[in-house]
Amino acid sequence: MLKSLELIGFKSFADKTDFNFPLGITAIVGPNGSGKSNIVDAIRWVLGEQSARSLRGGEMTDVIFNGSASRKGNGLAEVSLVFDNTKKIFQTESAEVQVTRRVYRNGDSEYLINRKICRLKDIKDLFMGSGAGSDAYCIIEQGKVDGLLQSSPKERRIIFDEAAGISRFKVKKLESLRRLERVDQNVERLKDILEEVERQLKTVRLQATKAQKWQEYSDRLKELRLNLGLQEYSQLTENLEAEYTKLSSLKNDLEQGLSQTDELEKKAREKESLVAQLDEKIRSGDLLISEARQNIAAGDSSKKSDRESLETSDRDLSQARKSLMDHNKRLSLLESQLDSLRQEAELAESNCIASKEIVEILEKAEKEASEEDSSLRILVLKSKEDHLDNMRMLARLQNSLTGSRAKLESYHREAERLRLRNENTVGSLAVLDAELGELAIADEILQIRLAASKTTLLDLGKEKEALELARDQFAKELSELQANRSGTVSRLEVLEGLEKSLEGFGVGLKEILELSKDPSSQLWNTILGVVADFLEVSTEFAALIDLALGEKSQRVLVQDQESLIKALAVHSQTFSSRVSFQGFIQQNIQVPTFSSESSMLLEQQSEIVGWAHEFVKCNNPDFPNLPQWLLGQTLIVKSMDFARTLSISHPSIRILTLLGEILEPDGTLTMGTHHAETGILSRKAELRELKNTLIQIEDFIALAQSSLDETKSAISLADTRIENQRRDIDILSEQLSDLRARIERQKQRKDGMDEELKVSGNELRNLDDDTEKETKELEGFKKQAEELEEICLKMEESVKVGEERLRDIELQRRARTEKTTVARVAFAQAKERADAFKTRFNSANEELSDRKIEQTRNITQIHEIKLRSDTLNLSILNVTSQLALWFLKKDQAVEKARVLLLEKTTAVKEKEIFVSKAYSDRSAWRNKQELVHGRELAVNDLQVRRDTLCTRMKDDYEIDLGELYLQSKNISQDIEQSSTMPPIETTVIADEITELRNKIHRLGNVNIESLEELANLEFRHSSLKIQYDDLVAGKKALEEIISKINADSRSLFIETFQNVRTHFQDLFRKLFGGGMADVILEDEQDVLECGIEIKAKPPGKELRSISLMSGGEKTMTAVALLLAIFRNKPSPFCLLDEVDAALDEANVNRFTNVLRDFMDKSQFILITHSKRTMACADVLYGIT
Repeated sequence: MLKSLELIGFKSFADKTDFNFPLGITAIVGPNGSGKSNIVDAIRWVLGEQSARSLRGGEMTDVIFNGSASRKGNGLAEVSLVFDNTKKIFQTESAEVQVTRRVYRNGDSEYLINRKICRLKDIKDLFMGSGAGSDAYCIIEQGKVDGLLQSSPKERRIIFDEAAGISRFKVKKLESLRRLERVDQNVERLKDILEEVERQLKTVRLQATKAQKWQEYSDRLKELRLNLGLQEYSQLTENLEAEYTKLSSLKNDLEQGLSQTDELEKKAREKESLVAQLDEKIRSGDLLISEARQNIAAGDSSKKSDRESLETSDRDLSQARKSLMDHNKRLSLLESQLDSLRQEAELAESNCIASKEIVEILEKAEKEASEEDSSLRILVLKSKEDHLDNMRMLARLQNSLTGSRAKLESYHREAERLRLRNENTVGSLAVLDAELGELAIADEILQIRLAASKTTLLDLGKEKEALELARDQFAKELSELQANRSGTVSRLEVLEGLEKSLEGFGVGLKEILELSKDPSSQLWNTILGVVADFLEVSTEFAALIDLALGEKSQRVLVQDQESLIKALAVHSQTFSSRVSFQGFIQQNIQVPTFSSESSMLLEQQSEIVGWAHEFVKCNNPDFPNLPQWLLGQTLIVKSMDFARTLSISHPSIRILTLLGEILEPDGTLTMGTHHAETGILSRKAELRELKNTLIQIEDFIALAQSSLDETKSAISLADTRIENQRRDIDILSEQLSDLRARIERQKQRKDGMDEELKVSGNELRNLDDDTEKETKELEGFKKQAEELEEICLKMEESVKVGEERLRDIELQRRARTEKTTVARVAFAQAKERADAFKTRFNSANEELSDRKIEQTRNITQIHEIKLRSDTLNLSILNVTSQLALWFLKKDQAVEKARVLLLEKTTAVKEKEIFVSKAYSDRSAWRNKQELVHGRELAVNDLQVRRDTLCTRMKDDYEIDLGELYLQSKNISQDIEQSSTMPPIETTVIADEITELRNKIHRLGNVNIESLEELANLEFRHSSLKIQYDDLVAGKKALEEIISKINADSRSLFIETFQNVRTHFQDLFRKLFGGGMADVILEDEQDVLECGIEIKAKPPGKELRSISLMSGGEKTMTAVALLLAIFRNKPSPFCLLDEVDAALDEANVNRFTNVLRDFMDKSQFILITHSKRTMACADVLYGIT
């Protein structure tokens, strides 16, 4: 309930004013204009009203007390409402809720809840659904009662939504719809972005694969070049040190000759340094020229823009000057017109004064004549009044007679109409009972069908969930298989590339194989191939077999050694690397044999894995014993300890452990890390296994894709079936809802007809009583009318005599009146002319003032345009000066660059002269000092080669080869005693470097940043996918929320509407003592949005529209509807502003009695002038 209202500086309440509202009815009274309605405005304002016009103001600061003759105005207005919240009407834990609003003179405003700053939205959310609010049904203002009935059905619905408590649902639904729209936009935008990112991923993956290969090749190339460069640097350093040792003994004799040459070389180097410095200065000059050109271009653009702005200003200035000239001409014309009008106005004023004097003289004479006639007229008028009183009494009696007869006829017609309506109602009730029975049967059938459809929908939903799980599983398996296939294909392509390029074979072997492929050369047909090409081994043992074979895997099998010798003799060129040839004829193969004791090793020792040749097959049927011939004496065991033990008892066996350690029959032990991927047999085995694996993966992918497609088809079919089932459920639900609505309407019709029969019976009994009473009154009226008719005839003769005497006097008075009227007309015309001249004079004067103001404005505008033009001219001058400076800088830089280029050319020539002269000096000394010179050339050559090598490594890899050599030298000294490093095959490394460079060249342009870009894109794709899934889930949740809000709102509204409808019918009959009223939905299929119509029929009337009601009837109908809403959902308070103004005393009594019935449901605050309403109030406040 509302406990109190506090006003400070609000409208007429300048000082702090408190209103305490106890339980019951509080009346606020006072004369018109005292400020009673300001209380209504204050409550609406604090509840969030935003329209200043609704508060009878122009702007919101108009609510602040503006002051009076005796006191200043206030700086702010503040209103506070205090509510008792012990019943938890509002959604807050506080037992008392205080809502405050302030507004300041500068327009700032504040909202507070329990003295804490808040937003307007917080206040609206607090009162939403409680029935209280600035536009809710708790406040009925003065003159708004009729508006409640005359408003449109859509506007009237707002009150019902608030009463049903669904207004907050509508706000949430609107917010959800807006969020759903934003989510849809975000989903579409994310979908487009995802598609674009996926397209980018396809391209970047290809680039990244290429970049990865490039990186692998580059790293390997760097490793090989560093090893080769380190070896070459070491050899050059050793040679250089030896040359320095030999040269040191000869340098003492050649110092004088060499000093001149050294000086020349020093000068050449100085010139070379000077050339480098000049190159750097030239580059700096080029940068300065580029900067100057950019600034010149920017200055030209700015200058062009300023010139365009200046042209615009010039046009504006021309237009303003033209407007100023027009205003000056108009001012001159107005001033001349003003002088002419002033003279005419003075002349008209003098004529008006003369006419006024004549009128005063004639009026005085007329007054004297009127006083003379007054005594006689009073006597005649008194007689007429008496006669008229009697005639009025007679007319009233005759009207009463006519009214009584009309009432009797109306009573008879109404009674006949009621009897006929009762008969029709009884027949309609019978038809309604039959229809209700049929509708009940149809309702049961629809409920059974709806339950069956919902069960089917649940089963379909579970089936779809199972299919979706299967789909996700198939999709996951397919994705994994595709990723596995991609990795397998990539590895397969790498291995096939290595196989095709004969990676791992020596350069000489590659040359032999190329010769054997030449169809024009018959001499090389004796070559069968490489040993490794004839062997097959599983991946598990491929690395071990590679180790066991060693260099044998790269031997070239020849069919005829004599043909080989002939071919080698014809081939005069030396092979780039060493090549081993193996003469091999099937019948000459000697397979190593072992004793029975050796053959039993596999059975006797668990440490033995098997003979190496048993794990190898020959793919050529012509050489079935080739594996045994190559590996017949090699045994594979598990550990080295067992190998040592076994070598003692079987010294002729070559033993290989699973870790790759080899124990030769002569006792040589080979061990260390072995890179299996570099082995030829390992590569071939892996290649075969990858091809088989790829075939299996393709089969699995086809199977997974087929399963996924079948599952998707099943899901699509399930979605269709679910959608059809939901559509059926929706149709059945709508049919059931419509059917129940029809049943409810039929029941309401039946109840209405029963009530109508009861009311009609009461009205018939009342009509019989009224007919009897009216008949008696009719007889009395007849007697009184006959007596008054005789009296009126006598008095009428007396009045005629008096009127004859007055007629003569009237003729004389009219003559005088006509003269006076003529004089008055002349005076009025003179005054009208004078006023017209004054009006024209004032209008011309005002126009003159306006033109002067416009002239001043044009002058100001011209001044501003001139200032803007001056500013633009200044800007153009500044830009021009800056451009001149940059042109000067550019010319200076160009000139400086030209001078530097000449200096560079001169320095280069001088350097070439010094170098040439030094060379000449050295040539002169060559004959004399041939040995020394030869040593020096050797030293210089070695030094240049070493420096060139260091520079190349420094430029290519940012590695100082000298430091690396020193580090490797120190390390080699530490491990020199423990083992010796095998020499690097320079030719093999060079061949591999060439091959790597060719591979890098074949790759073409490579985007190294694609690796990082791929990682970023994959991360972005996963993030976007997560966001997309979240948005889709959010969209589904919003749709479910909206559906739930619609369902809850529908049920709440239907329940509230039916309750209010019943209460409205009951209260209407109670307030009117009968009659019928109803509220009807415009569209029962759209209960959440349709309008609401009001129908009302007071007792004894058949009105087609509520607009035909009287003011009192409209007020009573509106009160009935308002209280019906209150009975269903009481608000914390109800404020009624002069709603009883149109009610008579009887209806005021009914109104106050009904209010008393609602004392336990709400609290009423009445603003009234009615004494009966004041009498029913518990508390009275007077406003003065």
